[in-house]
Amino acid sequence: MEQKTEEKLTPEVLETFLTHLSDRGCSHISLQEYRRTLNGLYEYLSEEKIITAQSGLLWRQWLEEQEFSTRTINTRVSVWNSLMRYLGHRDWQVSTFSNIEDVQPELTRNEYLRLLSTAKQLGQEKTYLLIKTLGGVGLRLQELPQLTAAAVR
Repeated sequence: MEQKTEEKLTPEVLETFLTHLSDRGCSHISLQEYRRTLNGLYEYLSEEKIITAQSGLLWRQWLEEQEFSTRTINTRVSVWNSLMRYLGHRDWQVSTFSNIEDVQPELTRNEYLRLLSTAKQLGQEKTYLLIKTLGGVGLRLQELPQLTAAAVR
C-alpha cells in the first residue's frame, strides 16, 4: 500500500478524532482543550487545509514565532502527535519538543505570608489550608490532584 504524502484535514475528521478520544475515556475538560488546539491548528493551515509530514514541525515553529509559552507549544505538539497517530501517520509526528526553560518563579517568603494572611482575613479556610499545604510540601499546582488522603497517609 502506498504511503500518503498529504492529507486534507476537515472538520469532520477532527470531530471523529474527538469522538474517538471521548470513547477512550478522555475527560470533558481535556476534550475542550483538544478542541481548542485543533481549532487553532485548523485556522493555521492554508485555505486548502492540507497537512503533510512537515506540517507539524512548521506549526511548532510558527507557535514559537508567536511567542507562545514552551509548555503551551509542547502541549499543542502533543495534540498534533495524537492526531497523527489516530490518522495512521506516526511518521508525521513531531519528535522534537521545545526546551522547557520557563521555570515557574517561586514565591518569596513575604508573598507566601501575605497570601496566608489574606486568606485568613477573608475567612477562606480551605484556601488558607491549601496555600499552607502547597507551600509546606513544595507541590506545584499541577500536582494538586495527586494530593489525596491516601497519599498523605
